[in-house]
Amino acid sequence: MSELHTHYNNLRVTRNAPPEVIRAAYKALVQKYHPDKHPGSENATRILLLVNEAYAVLSDPKRKAEHDRWIDAQPTADQPGAPLPAPAAPPSPRRGPKLAWVGVLVILAFGLGMALALKMPSMPLH
Repeated sequence: MSELHTHYNNLRVTRNAPPEVIRAAYKALVQKYHPDKHPGSENATRILLLVNEAYAVLSDPKRKAEHDRWIDAQPTADQPGAPLPAPAAPPSPRRGPKLAWVGVLVILAFGLGMALALKMPSMPLH
């Protein structure tokens, strides 16, 4: 079964991490994904929102305890009624290189056609 995704995962700390480790992990991730370092990056913004929310929960003892209770209440793989893991998605076919070659061939054909059209003498129409 896939691992349960928690605020601990978002900060990349263990569940028993002390507050100073949680704070250090938060600061490191904020520096790594700060919007000033990634202007216009929606992914960095999304990650930073998750990191901020995770730190808000894990730095507050009451909210952290609630989060830990929520984790404990989640079904595990060995419990009856636990959801089965989702099947892995098949790898997507690589289309990039094939599409690039088609583009090259189209450009070459167009260029050759233009070169021939410019070299051939035009015939008067009667």
